[in-house]
Amino acid sequence: MRGVRALRPQSRRDNPAPREFRTTPAAAHDVHANLSVGNVDFRKFAHQAARTPDGVLRPRWTPVPGQKLLPM
Repeated sequence: MRGVRALRPQSRRDNPAPREFRTTPAAAHDVHANLSVGNVDFRKFAHQAARTPDGVLRPRWTPVPGQKLLPM
């Protein structure tokens, strides 16, 4: 069909996908691990960060101050 083109939803045209995001040091390992194995794509991390008020991706778990991690 000539002359027919797919229309994008208005929200996607007005709000393009984020191309970058910031993360806390605590969440950096999760981002690296999931991107390297392919569990989560970049777009999902960027959208999660964009939904926060300051645009910073934080881990889902909260580290406990003074908690010691066990050596591997």
